[in-house]
Amino acid sequence: TEIYTLSLHDALPISDKTEQPEYLIDGLMFVPELTATQRVTLERKRLSMMEKSLAGKYGDERMNEQGRVDSSRLSFISQLLDNDRVQEAQSQWTLLPEPLRTGGTTNPDPVVEIRLAARADTLAALLARYGSRPETAPDEQVLRRAADALRRDKNDSAAIAVLDFLYTRELAAGHLDAANFLGLAEVRLEQKQNTAAVQLLRRMALITENPF
Repeated sequence: TEIYTLSLHDALPISDKTEQPEYLIDGLMFVPELTATQRVTLERKRLSMMEKSLAGKYGDERMNEQGRVDSSRLSFISQLLDNDRVQEAQSQWTLLPEPLRTGGTTNPDPVVEIRLAARADTLAALLARYGSRPETAPDEQVLRRAADALRRDKNDSAAIAVLDFLYTRELAAGHLDAANFLGLAEVRLEQKQNTAAVQLLRRMALITENPF
């Protein structure tokens, strides 16, 4: 409790001298009076400490610790995006392992990647990669969550692009559920493509049992 009364300027040097500095940082993150800038400072400090912990670790232990660092960095990138610090978020993204950045391995938080791509004007390229390498693409639930996150970011055009990709992919794969037809029809309406939306609804009525 007493640590909460310290300023962030005082507390960070103390964290370097404790046996478990991450716990101190975690505790500070719950202080309601922290500003957005202070939270970014704390998250950066925690990430730095985790990176240092990689030194001297090998084999499975290092691999597990690297996974923790990657997850923490993705969380930090999300926080930077929340605070409109896009350039810094891009810089942090480049520090992730190359296989994670290029789809060579599973991304533990693809929503962050999609949000960053939307802010960096690379969303079209990312969706194209998902299309050409479907094994790297997030599943339906993740893409829906990404679209919701983009709506919260007030980036409706990016959200529509993600949903367009999702429903087009699902229908092309033979998943002719009413939800996919309705979802894509709604996307077409948002794109002001009313004729295409009506055509989708007609197709749904012909193919789907009990569409409504």
